Formats: sequence, C-alpha cells, structure tokens
Amino acid sequence: MNKPTITTESGRYFLTDRIREEVNFRTTPQSRGVRPPSIQKPAPADSRIIQLPDQKSWGIAPCDLQSAIANRESHRQFTPEPLA
Repeated sequence: MNKPTITTESGRYFLTDRIREEVNFRTTPQSRGVRPPSIQKPAPADSRIIQLPDQKSWGIAPCDLQSAIANRESHRQFTPEPLA
C-alpha cells in the first residue's frame, strides 16, 4: 500500500481552512433546507421478512453493560509466522 504524499504546501492548505473561500456554504443543499436522503434503502416489495428469535429463547444470562465490557475476552487466534 502506498503512503499518501503530503507536501508542505498541501499541509498548509489543509491547516489554513481555505475551503470557506472556495465553497459558498449558503448554496449547499443542507443550507437550502433540502432533506437528506434516507439512511436506509427501503426493502423490495417482494422481499421476505425473517422473524428474529424471541429474547427469552436466547439462553443468555442477564448482564449489565459495565460487567459485560469489563469481563470481555478476545477469541482471536494468532500464528507464530509473520504476515509479510
């Protein structure tokens, strides 16, 4: 993977926030009050709805969020060989 090239000039341009001189933010769709597109595409009319299992059938003991986070464990497995 190639590393991006950042020159002193491009770095200064980014840090000085010159975009406000180039873009008229009063004319953006958001500024004009245009509604954003929906976050999720609607399901096709012929799609099948799959019911999720009832919460009581999960077989998972109740646990508060802090305990769940504090007691989490990694199940990743690593090989001794390097990737590259």
